Amino acid sequence: WGVRWFVVLVAANVALRSTAERTPSGRLARRVSGGVFNMQVWQYMLASFGQAIVQPLCWTTSVGWSGDLATWWFGAELNGAALQFLAFSAAYFAQDAVVCWSDNSALVILHHCASALAAYLLSRSDEWVGLLLTCAQCMEFGSLMLTCSDLGIVGRGLGLRALLVTRRSRGARRVLFFQALGSAGVDHLPRAARRQFAALSGGEAFHAGGI
Repeated sequence: WGVRWFVVLVAANVALRSTAERTPSGRLARRVSGGVFNMQVWQYMLASFGQAIVQPLCWTTSVGWSGDLATWWFGAELNGAALQFLAFSAAYFAQDAVVCWSDNSALVILHHCASALAAYLLSRSDEWVGLLLTCAQCMEFGSLMLTCSDLGIVGRGLGLRALLVTRRSRGARRVLFFQALGSAGVDHLPRAARRQFAALSGGEAFHAGGI
């Protein structure tokens, strides 16, 4: 299933890119500015589709199909829906690394490779599958909200706060800060969000950034 998803997603992303190139004044070709990712609109489409539709549907179906919730949560009850979640996730990261190779930084490529590998390894795990799948779903929801804030669907502050809520570890928050600082700086963030980032990062990086 991973290979099938990969082929479908590559074809879809290539079609989106071709459409944007043929109509440079169209919406798909517009580049987002003042956001976190600051990509062309077409580059957000597949991620949003997966995070808003495919992954939530697979996760919900996987929970509903579980015979025993405790076994699903702590064990290795990999039903068809859970496998589809992992197959789609691995295929998405792999195709984005290939199709958008020239647009992605080395850190993003490393993230995609590690994420695809993690999805494969989870499909081979014999414990904690439901718990880790739920963690992944929560984090994908935070990423979806950040994407929506880049596209102007929700406010910037809401997108950032949603991402922070779904990524509780201090290390993940530090990575988010450096991504925001490196891609667009932090001056465009609401003051409350900048203070929250400063508190989460220990303040040292924000002091260097002039906050």
